[in-house]
Amino acid sequence: KSRNLCFITSPIENLASINSFITYMIYWYLKKRNIMDQDIIVVSSNEIEGKPVQEYLGIVSGSIVKSRNVGSDIFASLKSIVGGEIMGYSTLLMRARTDAYGRMIEDAKSKGANAIIAFRFQTSTITQGASEVVAYGTAVKV
Repeated sequence: KSRNLCFITSPIENLASINSFITYMIYWYLKKRNIMDQDIIVVSSNEIEGKPVQEYLGIVSGSIVKSRNVGSDIFASLKSIVGGEIMGYSTLLMRARTDAYGRMIEDAKSKGANAIIAFRFQTSTITQGASEVVAYGTAVKV
């Protein structure tokens, strides 16, 4: 049985921008954890080429609020002095995106969707040390 996830067509070719890199990392992480093992097509475009939308089921979303720990904050303070990537924060946000994505998929399944179009991530700061990540899109039947 073929499984589809179409928000990346060719990860290696798309690494030119930071958004593509983040999307690629999420793709890799989801594939590694078998979260992508589902029958829902997810695309960032407003349509799926070759598959006309039969029914629009509404907005679907998944969100999670994650906070940093004291150890990460201390390391981040030291790392900011010398510069470079703060891996603890990068990993935290990647996991938050994965969790939000999974919750969005569950929301779409509960509505009977077999695809999500106009997929996006959004991040916001809730309070100092805590961020919310939201994955959202439009659930459809194709």
